[in-house]
Amino acid sequence: MVIVRNSATVAVLVCLMVWFRRLLILFGVGVASVLGPVSAVFAGPAQQQIAQSFSSVWCLDESRNHVRKTPAWRCKGKVVSAEEANRIKVSRFQRIKRRVNAPKQKLFPGKRQRGSGSGFFVTKLGHVLTNGHVIRSCKAYSVTPSGGRAIAAKLIAKDSSKIDR
Repeated sequence: MVIVRNSATVAVLVCLMVWFRRLLILFGVGVASVLGPVSAVFAGPAQQQIAQSFSSVWCLDESRNHVRKTPAWRCKGKVVSAEEANRIKVSRFQRIKRRVNAPKQKLFPGKRQRGSGSGFFVTKLGHVLTNGHVIRSCKAYSVTPSGGRAIAAKLIAKDSSKIDR
C-alpha cells in the first residue's frame, strides 16, 4: 500500500504506472495479470490509444507496393485490412512471377548461350572486368547490369595465356 502525501507524488506514480503498462504491452504481458485491480485506473481513452498503438496492423508501403504486419506505431505507410493485405500480396506475387517467367527476347538470335558469370564495372565508360571462364569460347558478348536489360558488348582485351586452357 502506498500512502500519497501530495499531488506531485500522485502524478509521478501515475506516470510510472503508465510507462510500466506500455512496457508490459510492448512485451505482450497482460496488464490485468500483473497489476490486478490497479489496471482499472488505466481504462481511459488515452490509455486505450496507447494500447492500440502497440497492436499489429497490416502496413502498406505504397512506393514498393509491399505489405507487412507491423506494430501500429512503426507503420509509415497506409494501414489496410487483412483482406486488402492478402489481395496486395497475391497481386504482387503474380506480377513478380509473370516478370520472371516472361519469355526473354534474344539479343543474338541463332546463337546459344555458352557461359555466364559475374563481373564488375571498372570505368565510367562501361568497361567490365570478369573471369576468363565466363567468356571462354564465346563469339558474341552481352552484359546485363542488375535491374537492367541485356546490352551487346565487345571484347577489348583478354589474358590469352590464362583463358584458353
